[in-house]
Amino acid sequence: MTVYRSGAVTGNLPEPVPAGSAEVVFHVVTGKAGNLDEDLNAAVQGAIEAAARYRHGLVLTRHSEALFTVRTSPDVPYGLTIEHDQWHRNPDQ
Repeated sequence: MTVYRSGAVTGNLPEPVPAGSAEVVFHVVTGKAGNLDEDLNAAVQGAIEAAARYRHGLVLTRHSEALFTVRTSPDVPYGLTIEHDQWHRNPDQ
């Protein structure tokens, strides 16, 4: 599997991460709720493979209803995933 620094996990992908990079980031953007689990699972699996190589943990962040990032981090112990929810929901919805 090729690990990508940015862009959706599916569709047109940007340049691969250069060899030796220590942090790998996936940006997951989805417009359909049905694709969200599949897209996030693909991003997490790719991040797990990179995290194992560098002995890093993962950070999963929800930025909005349809935008997530999954990244490896040397600040998170290997084998651990930290989740952040930064989505500011409208309380009237």
